[in-house]
Amino acid sequence: MNKRIIRNILFICMIVVMGFMGDKTAYASNAEDSAYVPQNVQVIRHSNTAIRIQWKPDAGVDGYIVYRYNSASKKYKQVKVIRNAAAKQWVDRHLKINKTYKYKVASYKTVDGKKQVSALSDWVSAKTYRRSSKVINAMAPKLNTKKV
Repeated sequence: MNKRIIRNILFICMIVVMGFMGDKTAYASNAEDSAYVPQNVQVIRHSNTAIRIQWKPDAGVDGYIVYRYNSASKKYKQVKVIRNAAAKQWVDRHLKINKTYKYKVASYKTVDGKKQVSALSDWVSAKTYRRSSKVINAMAPKLNTKKV
């Protein structure tokens, strides 16, 4: 047989098998976990070297986990576990100036002694900077020749 025909037959068989599998290929998170994803996550510059992350608190959780993007590993790393369910913000301090930071937030709930972590929120980003660090292109001074 022709290689093209064999390839097409294998492709069709693969699609049929995947169709019979149904929900057996479900992802790790389920509908219960997505119910507690932190909502309205916002991030703003707090000071020259600090960024404030805010979210809407949820009464049905035990706390929150804040993740920051690490460009070296290309992954989000856990930076803070907040054990207060009423918490609605956290300040990440001692950051580098003129750098953009990306964050995600997840909530967790303890059930039967095990920590169940929700799915991550959408990412948000902010940049640290000094107010006086803006670049200004100064023009040459203008002189009034009549007054001089």
